[in-house]
Amino acid sequence: MHGIWVLGIGYWGLGTGDWGLGTGDYSLQPRGSLTEFKDSLMEFRGSLMEFKDSLMEFKRFFNN
Repeated sequence: MHGIWVLGIGYWGLGTGDWGLGTGDYSLQPRGSLTEFKDSLMEFRGSLMEFKDSLMEFKRFFNN
């Protein structure tokens, strides 16, 4: 799991997947209602926090 995060090729990879830069569902002009977009943004923030946590775990793993 950490490998996927570190390489950046997973769901949250650079410019790929749903949250890519200008690609997928959440490009500069989101489809759907504003409420859906807001909900998705909150989910994105949650996943970003999880990503940060796993990154910290990864750093701890290497420091030991």
